[in-house]
Amino acid sequence: MINHNLIETGSWVDAIGQITSAVGATQQITNSEDFYQGLIVIGDGLQSVGNALQGLGETDPLGAKGDWIQVVGAGTASVGAALQLDRDNAEGMRLGILGNSLQALGAALSSVAEEDHILVIASKLQSVGAVLNAIGTVKQLYGLKKKD
Repeated sequence: MINHNLIETGSWVDAIGQITSAVGATQQITNSEDFYQGLIVIGDGLQSVGNALQGLGETDPLGAKGDWIQVVGAGTASVGAALQLDRDNAEGMRLGILGNSLQALGAALSSVAEEDHILVIASKLQSVGAVLNAIGTVKQLYGLKKKD
């Protein structure tokens, strides 16, 4: 029962983090305020905490590895977003790309270990979302380098 509670709590914390980060990223399209970048930092940090709770509750070794890879990925993305707050955009973007790529890998591993078909789809969607986030950041980084 403890495992189930950890996984469920972790899933909610992860979801809240994803929503927070998405709101920050969406608002950054029209506003370049630091507040929205801060939401991304907080959101990615919450995702890392949520994934850690899921990793602690996971009994399948492959699923647990996927969760812990996501912990590292979300933490890395959060540090990258924080660096962008300090105006180190290129380095922050590179860490964001790495972090999102790790999140995609972790979610893909988790989907392989999952038995519930709905959760398999959810993990795959999470993986695709992280890949798209990484691709978008690569495009931003390329645009930043073109300006230099």
